[in-house]
Amino acid sequence: MVDGEVEPPRQYIDMFWLDASERNGVVYLYGKVKVPIQAKGGAKPQQSFMYQSCCVIIPNNQRNLFVLPRIKSDGSKPSMEEEEEDATVERYPIGEVYGELKSVLQPSCIPHSQGATWGAKPVTRTYAFEDPSIPREECQYLKVVYDAKYPVPDRH
Repeated sequence: MVDGEVEPPRQYIDMFWLDASERNGVVYLYGKVKVPIQAKGGAKPQQSFMYQSCCVIIPNNQRNLFVLPRIKSDGSKPSMEEEEEDATVERYPIGEVYGELKSVLQPSCIPHSQGATWGAKPVTRTYAFEDPSIPREECQYLKVVYDAKYPVPDRH
């Protein structure tokens, strides 16, 4: 940049993120930002920095739920080892999962009102976390998306 030119305004901020929270679909990020301060005195002014606390508010978020269809049961409950050995586990079809989920989400989480919408579609995903009851291979999930101002459904 040539002396005398004005630097164009930045569209972002560098932030050292410390914590986050969510309330009614709004995410709050807490952290520190580097703020320039002008040192006084001396023949040549020196620019130094300090860190100022800040909170970034992120509204209008969407919730994403990934629903793994249950295993169809023949009455006997297989053990975890049997499930892992039998790679051809039969799960309920996505259409049935959608119907059951609709009865859970509406009206307990998402009201039957104008503008309160949600969507779902089948997706293929590979699970990568620590829960051993969820298969590691690629599986078909039902991805559900809705406004985060509505609560998460109960786990049961």
